[in-house]
Amino acid sequence: MELTWYDSNSWLIEMGGQRILLDPWLVGDLTFGNTPGCFEAFVPSPWKFPPVLI
Repeated sequence: MELTWYDSNSWLIEMGGQRILLDPWLVGDLTFGNTPGCFEAFVPSPWKFPPVLI
């Protein structure tokens, strides 16, 4: 098993030939409870994601 950490909340888990990307915030702006006044964050540049195999 191999774990790769990408910044604060993102993880890539690789095991048994499978890859799982975990992240509550993959695209767009981040707000909690639709309250941008309390907390809001932006992605400074787009992520390069590994290819998805289904």
